[in-house]
Amino acid sequence: MQQNVITWTNLGFLYYHHADLELAKEAFSRAQVTDPDYSLAWLGQALVATANGEESDAQTLLTHAASFTTGLVCLYQWLLLYTHQILA
Repeated sequence: MQQNVITWTNLGFLYYHHADLELAKEAFSRAQVTDPDYSLAWLGQALVATANGEESDAQTLLTHAASFTTGLVCLYQWLLLYTHQILA
C-alpha cells in the first residue's frame, strides 16, 4: 500500500509541475484515500489550492500536513527545495 500512495503523490506532483491542476488534485486525493497520514499528499493538495487562489484552504491543508511527525520533516525539506528552485 505504501508504494501506491507514493505513486499517486508523485503523479500529482508531475501533473502540478505541468500545470494540470485538476488531474493533480485527483491524484493527490487518491493518495489521501490510500494513506490519509501521508503528509506529502496533503502538501500537494495545499499547492493546488494555492494555485487556484484558495488561500484559506491551502493554509488548512498545510497545517494538516505538518501535523504528522514525518510531515514536519517532509514539509521542511520540500520548502527548502522549492525555495531553492524559485531563487535559482
